[in-house]
Amino acid sequence: RKAARGRLRYRLPTEAEWEWACRGETTTRFFWGDDETKLAEYANAGDPATRDEFWGESSTLEHPPWIDPKDAYPNAPMDDGHRVAAPVGTFKANPYGLFEMIGNVWEFCQDWMRDHSTEATVVPRGPDSERKNNHVMRGGGWRMDWRYCRSAARHPDQPNSGPKPDHGFRLAVDRLDAPPPSRSNARRTSRQPSRQPASTSTKPWWKPTRAQERYAKKKKLPLAFENSLGMRFVLIPPGTFNMGSPPEEEFRFNTDGHERQHQVTLTRGFYMATTEVTNAQFRQFVPSHNSGPHGLPLNDNDQPVVFVSWEKASKFCEWLTREHGQDMTYRLPSDAEWEYACRARTTTAHPWKGGLARMHLHANTADQETKQAHRFEVWEKFEDLPEVPEDALLAPGDDGYRFSAPVGQFPPNPWGLHDMIGNVLEWVQDNARTFTDEAETDPLVTDTEGYRVMRGGSWLSGNGLSRSGCSVSGKQTNRQVALGFRVVAEPPLNR
Repeated sequence: RKAARGRLRYRLPTEAEWEWACRGETTTRFFWGDDETKLAEYANAGDPATRDEFWGESSTLEHPPWIDPKDAYPNAPMDDGHRVAAPVGTFKANPYGLFEMIGNVWEFCQDWMRDHSTEATVVPRGPDSERKNNHVMRGGGWRMDWRYCRSAARHPDQPNSGPKPDHGFRLAVDRLDAPPPSRSNARRTSRQPSRQPASTSTKPWWKPTRAQERYAKKKKLPLAFENSLGMRFVLIPPGTFNMGSPPEEEFRFNTDGHERQHQVTLTRGFYMATTEVTNAQFRQFVPSHNSGPHGLPLNDNDQPVVFVSWEKASKFCEWLTREHGQDMTYRLPSDAEWEYACRARTTTAHPWKGGLARMHLHANTADQETKQAHRFEVWEKFEDLPEVPEDALLAPGDDGYRFSAPVGQFPPNPWGLHDMIGNVLEWVQDNARTFTDEAETDPLVTDTEGYRVMRGGSWLSGNGLSRSGCSVSGKQTNRQVALGFRVVAEPPLNR
């Protein structure tokens, strides 16, 4: 009722709206394709852990009566990490940015259950007047076999059957007073001043933190923007954090001062790209660039650009400022800016809850599938390709990728940044150095040529490299199949 005062109306989606939104313009069994083995990346469905929750010796849960406990969830490909319902937004989003459209809980629609006809319909909606016995539910739930967790799967439920532990709903919203676009509105909008003449302010697609919102309000800056090359940026507020890692952190291997923990203060905010620079974006600068030497599958437009030296990455930033910057200056992040943005006020080894056990749900790093890929002929033929880590350093679970993934496939960190851990290593501005215990303010070390810092780990990195506080270095002329970069943008107030 309060929303109605703002001319918004909330309701359940119709069944047709639900399936359209779930599919995200896909036509396959699931919105990610036809491969049920990837279910654990995108959905919380019935798996062996769920079976133990139902039929374990201490279980008090009521199992679905149509599932035989001797044959429960026979096709569950792997453990999705949850025995019952998961916190919302845990799994990967569909192409429209919607989470858990498959699995977690069945979702009520407006419609009453009915049989579909073969006739084409426009804005279909189930009958209200016929008052059938069952409402339609969609999406499957955490108790269900993957066969029920498909884009087209439907399930009836009697309205008076009582609450169930895997039944829920999501909302749709109608704007009641949306005016039709007019030329006069468009002219007024085009004349409004903007801090980013070559960019477009965008509404946040993640839940901004209070620190981000306060800083944006204080400096009168947008929380996010998209530049004319299609690169998205989020606002990173200034602050103080502990850079490096504690000596007891698992898989810590830098004992020579490169991870010595010390306090760092960043006095100025900045924008950071939400993803690594892609092949398509880099080829606007170097059209002939090849990210896939030796025939490796690394050249798709949405994959991160690799096989780029620190020098070439810096040249890209200069070109981006010159051609697409206007009032923004683009550059590589400093080492401190990178770790600060990666952590996003977290203090653990990874910027997500659940640690190493949930690595495969948040990052593309070396796992058993990566090891299988290394048995390909390409690694036998070319001796200059890096080795896969030993088994003890491989991430648990399967992240779904043997090589680099298209950018943005994994959930963002609390500040809206994707792939800060894994996918490809990222160049930063700084030269390699050892840290002391002394506190620093806005540190940046670029006084020598030679070795530069790389951050974040990659699809070829084990658990040691895939941590927020870990840094490695390489010659600034190096080019590698798992090494790329992302950029930051400085607004005018920083200069």
